[in-house]
Amino acid sequence: LIEGRAGGELQLVYREVPGALVIEGRRSAADGAPLELHRVARELLDLLADEYELATVDGSHVFRLTMRAEATSG
Repeated sequence: LIEGRAGGELQLVYREVPGALVIEGRRSAADGAPLELHRVARELLDLLADEYELATVDGSHVFRLTMRAEATSG
């Protein structure tokens, strides 16, 4: 999803919170590559995710994605 040079470690954390799944990731920004989201990835996230954010924090590219459970009737 995040463009940049190949290599490096990507840390992912998946958490289930009441009514949602939250995925957080972190990758070193030490290679100097700017934080860019591929246009197709952005379109998919706009369609599928309830919320997402990208940032560069303390020398790392970070992201957070939230997908909420749909309410079911029954």
